[in-house]
Amino acid sequence: MFKIFRYELKRLAFSKFFIITLIVAAFFSIYVLNTKIIKGVGYTAPFSQWSFSCFLCEVQPFLLLVLMFFITMLFTKNETLVKEITLSTPISYAKYFVLKISSIFAAYFLITSVFILISMGFYVFTFRFTNFSHFILPLLLILLPSFIFVFGIGLFLGSKKITWLYTFMPIVLILSFLKIEMSPFLDIFAKGFINHEPFILPLGLSGEVDFKLSLIFIISRIILIFFGGFSFISVLKRNI
Repeated sequence: MFKIFRYELKRLAFSKFFIITLIVAAFFSIYVLNTKIIKGVGYTAPFSQWSFSCFLCEVQPFLLLVLMFFITMLFTKNETLVKEITLSTPISYAKYFVLKISSIFAAYFLITSVFILISMGFYVFTFRFTNFSHFILPLLLILLPSFIFVFGIGLFLGSKKITWLYTFMPIVLILSFLKIEMSPFLDIFAKGFINHEPFILPLGLSGEVDFKLSLIFIISRIILIFFGGFSFISVLKRNI
């Protein structure tokens, strides 16, 4: 099984699309950090949790687009041929499907790591900042719910009809660019919340706005995880 997983991951990691994506991710992260994040967000430091969260919101549309392209690869005609060849080996379709999903997880993690590592390098060399432990919460609340939601819904739609997945892609991109401040339930990708909240919260003891997230916002993230997770499990059950 490990050999098949390694083969599937190599197919992604050594494809022209993946290599170009890595290069674009590197330049795009540098651009965002040096044009927007370096100024700080909501009168906070560039290395505050609010500023880092804003960085994640800025790069998230790119990450989600890459993720959805990875998902489309599960349902192309070429993939059907590869699947038939793979299934001629002593491996069940259930294990094959799980390996395919695992390779997408790994490839997405590699792309995300490029953004995170470059941001860390930026903070170290520009501000001598190394306290990266307080970035864990923004990562969990900004990137994780969106990833689970888009991956689960995208996988569900693609398993029904690939044209539904292609229709879902521009919708996700439009929503990820919007700054919806009315409700976190409408602000699926948190961009409106992150850009608006620091301006209305009082200053903390440190002289900056503390990274406080409302209960409603946290509930909205849990709902995203629920819908994405439910969709993912339903697809998994049909294929295992």
